[in-house]
Amino acid sequence: MVRAPCPSQAHLESAAATSLPCSATPAKGVCGDADLMCFLDPTCLTEGGTGCNAGCVGQECRFCGNGGGAPPCPGGAFLAPRGM
Repeated sequence: MVRAPCPSQAHLESAAATSLPCSATPAKGVCGDADLMCFLDPTCLTEGGTGCNAGCVGQECRFCGNGGGAPPCPGGAFLAPRGM
């Protein structure tokens, strides 16, 4: 699947964390993809990494538990493989 380019980094850093759709609790479908998990990870602002800026909704939102190099979800939440 091809995604549209994300907004500029300056725009993302100016967005308040309270306006982000992700939270500390991993959730499916809140970061621009109905099938993927993401959570609020403040280290994405300082360290970056795979999964940060999940779905182009904000730099602090990170995909998790989905494979593809994204980290495991905090608290053990994960996305079950299709068909399970």
